Amino acid sequence: MPAQFKDIAYNATPRAPNLYHYLPLRADLDRDMRGKARISLTQVGSTAHLMFATNWQADLADLDTLRSLLSARAAQLEPVQLSFVDLGTPVCRVLVGDGKGNFREIATSGTSGYPPFHSVFNLALDADATERAHAALRGERHWLAFEYAAQAHVPLGTNGRLRIDVGRLARWLDEQGWTAGDPIGDERIEAATDAGLIEIMIRSEGAAGADGQALRARLMRRVDDVLTDQLGQVDAAIRGTIQIEIHTQDLVAEPVRVFADIGALVAPAIH
Repeated sequence: MPAQFKDIAYNATPRAPNLYHYLPLRADLDRDMRGKARISLTQVGSTAHLMFATNWQADLADLDTLRSLLSARAAQLEPVQLSFVDLGTPVCRVLVGDGKGNFREIATSGTSGYPPFHSVFNLALDADATERAHAALRGERHWLAFEYAAQAHVPLGTNGRLRIDVGRLARWLDEQGWTAGDPIGDERIEAATDAGLIEIMIRSEGAAGADGQALRARLMRRVDDVLTDQLGQVDAAIRGTIQIEIHTQDLVAEPVRVFADIGALVAPAIH
């Protein structure tokens, strides 16, 4: 997700200029009407029970502000739409810490499966984990936390523009023994590009992180098909250049994690 507004990452959707996918970069405990975190630690005999629920969502006021900013920037007649990025099946993990920023997992749960991805925990804690939970409920950090983990399925579009010296390319391919209708192949396309017979320009939209080589490979699968079709209709005596636009779109899975320290989440209600 390449752009960020406050605690919200977002990106435009390829080929849909008014649609943006967003991902909240923070998670929270469920809260009551006064904003107090709903979390309890009760002792039953020698066992302590920790109960709380979590959610993963963006602040509604921030979403409204982001929508207004994007609408003003786009200057489009159609309203901007914000859609929570597809996260597949997220999980939520409870972590206990050593007070220094190191954590280990003690429980995992599925979620509601749709925003705000609620997860509910009722955990029986041993004596050591109980002491850490007490510290977190006093507002101390690095003792108790949770995190969401998921695979974000982000639209990735790749645009390509080809400029082809059709006459020279057709003659060159004929010299290479190419038969019209057969695939040209990556090696011939690369050689023709190096010889200045083809110019390929690539631009990506959407997900970040894919490198130039991956984008080029993604588009080259379409380039061969387009060139084979076009050159099958070209007489080698033709001169000049033609320009072709190609667009591909895929969903790219990117791992995402959102961490929340329970001590930090309960602290504002304590002081």
